[in-house]
Amino acid sequence: MGKKETRYKLANATLAMLLLSASEGKVPNNTYALSERIHEMKNNKMDVGDIFLSRVAGGYWCDRLEQDLGCSIVAGDAISRNPIRLNESGIKLYEEIICEAYPEYKSELTNIAYWI
Repeated sequence: MGKKETRYKLANATLAMLLLSASEGKVPNNTYALSERIHEMKNNKMDVGDIFLSRVAGGYWCDRLEQDLGCSIVAGDAISRNPIRLNESGIKLYEEIICEAYPEYKSELTNIAYWI
């Protein structure tokens, strides 16, 4: 697997951790607040993978986060976008994404978990 593919795996796991935390009510549960959280992590030199942010009025926005959540709703893995709510299949899916990336990115994902 190439370096670019593994960076994508870290980004997927980062987004999965944020969406799970939001669904559980551990962090603000809307995409704007999670985009801001990603910006804070990047500002603090945390490796979150290849997640790109756009500057918008009043802060930052992550299109990929919004797209992932939208795909989860269409696939039946999420119940709502605002507030972010996942159903059992969504929770399982995002947990699997994190578990798949964990052996390769243990340190990064541990840091992200503490930050969240």
